[in-house]
Amino acid sequence: MKIITMTILAFSALMTAETFTLEECRSEVKKNFPLHGTTELLQSSFELKKKNLRTSYYPKMTLSAQATWQTDVTKFPIKFPSSPLFSIQTPEDPDKDRYQFQLDVKQLIYDGGLIKSQIRSERDGFRGDSLNIASELYKLNETVDNLYFGILLLQEKEKTLSISLEDLKSKTKTVESGVKNGVMLQTSMLVLKAGILDIEQQISETRVLRRSDADILAGLMKKEIGAEAEFVIPDVQTAGEVSGRIEYETFANEQRRLDNAAEATDAKLMPRLYGFAQAGYSKPGLNMFSNEFDTYGVFGVRAEFDISSFYTHSREKDIISNSKKAVGNRKEAFGETLGIQLDMARAEIDNYAGLLEKDAEIIAIREEILGTAEKQLDHGVITVSDYIDRSTELSLARQARKSHEIMLAQAKVKYNNLLNR
Repeated sequence: MKIITMTILAFSALMTAETFTLEECRSEVKKNFPLHGTTELLQSSFELKKKNLRTSYYPKMTLSAQATWQTDVTKFPIKFPSSPLFSIQTPEDPDKDRYQFQLDVKQLIYDGGLIKSQIRSERDGFRGDSLNIASELYKLNETVDNLYFGILLLQEKEKTLSISLEDLKSKTKTVESGVKNGVMLQTSMLVLKAGILDIEQQISETRVLRRSDADILAGLMKKEIGAEAEFVIPDVQTAGEVSGRIEYETFANEQRRLDNAAEATDAKLMPRLYGFAQAGYSKPGLNMFSNEFDTYGVFGVRAEFDISSFYTHSREKDIISNSKKAVGNRKEAFGETLGIQLDMARAEIDNYAGLLEKDAEIIAIREEILGTAEKQLDHGVITVSDYIDRSTELSLARQARKSHEIMLAQAKVKYNNLLNR
């Protein structure tokens, strides 16, 4: 009846206690990490930069005004004589003070693809920064995993110790009766009490360590974790062999960025074609011999060719080629290192899976031994110390099984993390 009551109480406490899963903890930590939401800011900045670059296709307009005075002016070199038959007036000398209000308009017609390359460069930069943020956020998983599985180990250890504690407490009446009837020594009760205190001490220490880890995790999650909170052992399935590591996307983005840089280098060799127009109001206007304010307009097409780009073009292409080879080498080295880490993780999974197969058999034997010891204790055949030893051996076997179960789950999680799954 007592066992049934304890089971009901334990089940009731479990139902009312707050539970946490690994994925929930990961999600909460990422959501509350300072980098969360930074990608959206980078996306907004990229869109603004792209719009700014595209304004290069819009007409460029400059409004200017100036007033000058000069020491000499262009004069008409001929003086026409006067005649009774006809009259030709010699143009007056222009004034030495000049005034000009002018609007210049310049329209890009062809740039060899340079602006498009600049936009692609900004896009690759945005992708690179976004991938770096994603990588940093993903690294949080390892921190959360270590805390979570550490709490799980302590949680299950406390449960196993509590079972052993209740077992020893249930023998109090048996030992008291044995001492009273002279079947057991007077020190037997003291030995039992010492064993009970020892387990209580271990439970207390386990709770303190668990509380410490839970507080750290709660700080990362920005959420309270109660003392009775229950952490669920994750049911993990190992992912396939195909890697989804963010680093591979980063390498691919770097290759695209360098390809775009090569295109931009070639684009610098292309001529630029502009259409232009000038409209103004000045004194003098286009007629330099007039001393009156006048409007004017000039329209045309201009081609520009940066010959100096040839000085560095070949070296820039060589630098880009070397950088691409360096990225390829880094990708290959990363792949080899990842392969080694995956082999080690698989070996760790196989190890804990093998240990779990033996744990059930070991526990069954230890339970049988403890059952025999319990009967022997009741008849005074063994001492309390012997019984405590058998109980401790069973407790350690149970702790080992739970530890192996948790560590197997952690090994699988680690394996999936290596694959970014």
